Amino acid sequence: MKLITYKSDDNEGIGSLEQDRIIRFGDDPSLPTDMLSFLEAGESAANKAVVLCKNPKSKISLSDVCLLYTSDAADDMQCVDLGGRRII
Repeated sequence: MKLITYKSDDNEGIGSLEQDRIIRFGDDPSLPTDMLSFLEAGESAANKAVVLCKNPKSKISLSDVCLLYTSDAADDMQCVDLGGRRII
């Protein structure tokens, strides 16, 4: 699961990048709507996201969104920077 924050039609969202499509975590109302809250929610949110990714309700084409930089969320979680990528 490749976590991303994106902007589409002036709305920000989080999801998982799967090939050239984004699986919107907003399709599950029990999941947080921003990356920092998602990371803070821990294993329970991650498990729900995995289930959603296996059976997505909708997908967005990568070409229809703008990917946003999520380093601030990663920095707040004290993640390690490895070659410009944040790992958790």
